[in-house]
Amino acid sequence: MEDRTIFTIITVAIVSQCILANVEYLSGDKREYNALCPNSTRYAVVSLPPQLCDARGYIMCWEGVAKAINRCGINERFNNATGWCDAASNVPLPSGCVNNQTANRYPVSCLEQGATYVAMNSTCKKYTLCMPGGYNYTMTCPLPSYFVPAKERCIYAFAPFLDDIPPETFADCQAKDAYTAEQLRSGRR
Repeated sequence: MEDRTIFTIITVAIVSQCILANVEYLSGDKREYNALCPNSTRYAVVSLPPQLCDARGYIMCWEGVAKAINRCGINERFNNATGWCDAASNVPLPSGCVNNQTANRYPVSCLEQGATYVAMNSTCKKYTLCMPGGYNYTMTCPLPSYFVPAKERCIYAFAPFLDDIPPETFADCQAKDAYTAEQLRSGRR
């Protein structure tokens, strides 16, 4: 019961900040990740193992057990010192890792190496979630939000969240598949 409580609190906190992301929940025995989780705290977040060279990924721990893996947005890296996502320029890559990601280059297909979220061409209200093994899922953003490739998440299309959507992305989304004024008003309740 306590596990559900903490994840409900985390979900509410994430949604309240309009950071709507997909989390990979872990099942089965993940000893390599459990070893990184501190036993002394109920909830903690820690970096993925450095040998994975995934500075964007982090592990969500509950009482010393790895429960989920999440990722920071494009051009961000997980800062283990603060426990938050930070600008990539503020967080060095793990030793021996090379940054091969081009700035502001977003994947256009799940076949691209490292693709997790891919924007759809016809609408910003949906995106593709790329999973290992070639399993890809069409995901729908909550009403009224748009998928923003630069943030790799859905962001509400009204103030104060609208400031997080680059103006050119918002204009493109409005041109593709605009929300009505009524939909925007009903989403602000």
